Order: sequence, then structure tokens, then C-alpha cells
Amino acid sequence: MDSSRCRVRNAHPHTILPGNEPPRVPPDGQLCGLFAVDVVGFNGLMRDGDIQEYVRKSMYEMLSASFNAAGVPWSGCVHEDRGDGVLVVISPTIPVARLIEPIPGLLRVLIRRHNRVSAEEARIQLRVAAHIGPVRHDGHGLVGHDVSLLCRMLDARPLRRMISESDAEVGVVVSSYIFTNVVRRHPSILDPAMFQPIRVRVKETRERAWAYIVGALPVSGWRARW
Repeated sequence: MDSSRCRVRNAHPHTILPGNEPPRVPPDGQLCGLFAVDVVGFNGLMRDGDIQEYVRKSMYEMLSASFNAAGVPWSGCVHEDRGDGVLVVISPTIPVARLIEPIPGLLRVLIRRHNRVSAEEARIQLRVAAHIGPVRHDGHGLVGHDVSLLCRMLDARPLRRMISESDAEVGVVVSSYIFTNVVRRHPSILDPAMFQPIRVRVKETRERAWAYIVGALPVSGWRARW
């Protein structure tokens, strides 16, 4: 997701969902879990319009299936389309830990299956970002410093490099707040040794974050390349 495009579009909080489900309730300053994904190389030369539509359809199906399987009802989330990705806000009543385990792992399984049966042009890799913070909806879309930070983390160059060099299905970056208050305090959820410190230097943002490749072995003595 290009951070310059990290602005709201195509989403309306009161859209009625398929299956006559109730409308999602937009956030109004609550402390919510934030989740964003971006398809690596979505606008690559190999991807024509048909391939892009297929990739987007597959991405949404995998997100819905993964969230539901993790106990985070997709129909209860507020999400905004980003063209080559999605921004998702979960209910403040749902533990944010589910955004880092098991959702990324569930996505990885589904992506591996998708890539095995799809043409090379339709192959999917995802960058994933997770954060938590107060979010508001201004009538046009989701706004707030924490929404912007989520998008900047997703666009961080070290995360792009990590997933490119690993050829993995899913690369994840979490904010320092998530790492300190969720990962480190609850190591049984996800081993903190899986994470590598990175610097987020996108536009005016200068933050530290933590990233890992889903399915990779824990690292030891790794040094961030700022």
C-alpha cells in the first residue's frame, strides 16, 4: 500500500452487507485494534485487469475466512478498500492479540493454497500491519494519527525488503505498543524472538516497529538495517 494513498475511499460505514447482515457501526473515538494488508506487486506488469480482479476477490475471501476462523467476525469489522489492500478496524471488545495470532498464520495457509493452484501472475504475497489506538469516522472515512501510523508501518522499506528476500507468503509489522504490551507480556501467544526491530521512515513518520516473517524460525542476534 503506497502511503501517499493511505486515505479513505470506497467505503461507507452504513453499507448493508451481503446476506442481510446489519450495518457495521463506525468507530467514534474508541480504542480499537487496527489491521492493514497490502498485496505485494499488485500493479506489476504481469497483472492485467482480470488478474487484479481475481487477486482482489481472493484477498477478500481469505481475509473473511481468516477473521471468522480467529473469532473476529468479519461482518462486525469496519474495513476500507485501498485498491491493492484493505484497512480493517475491529470491535474494541475483541482482543487485539488475535490480529497477530492466529490471523496472519491462517492467511498464510490460505495463500499457500491459492498460490499452488493459481497462475504465477496471480500469486499473492501480503504485507500485514497491526496497531491499536483511538479511531474516528468523519463521515468520509477513518481518521486519526494511529490510522496514519498503521499505513506508514505497512509501507516501511525494511518490511518490504524482508518479504522480498524471504519470498514468504506473509510478512507482519506491529507497532512498538503492540510488541511491548501484547507480544512481550504474553510470549505464549507468539514468541518475541520471531520479531526483528525496524525503523519506520515514511514521509514525516519516524517510529520504531517490530516485524517478522510468518513461518520463519526465531532469529538470534539480528541487527536491524536502518
